[in-house]
Amino acid sequence: MKQWGGRFERPTDKLVETFTASIAFDARLAPYDVAGSIAHARELGRQGLLTPEETSQLVAAVEQVRDAFARGEVAFDPALEDIHT
Repeated sequence: MKQWGGRFERPTDKLVETFTASIAFDARLAPYDVAGSIAHARELGRQGLLTPEETSQLVAAVEQVRDAFARGEVAFDPALEDIHT
């Protein structure tokens, strides 16, 4: 089930899924998306919305995702719709 699909009675038409899928493009943007997520986590820490420990944990986790992308360990599945899924 798609994250946003719970309110619909029927599955999305395959043609619509193919037309709206962005994962093939998003895969090329993964390093930049991850860099933005790291910067965002650090800023949340600077603003006091995350503790220093939370900030470190979050940055470390996102760095693990970045490294998995770099090693080619992440499968970009069109069923996931976009990079954020």
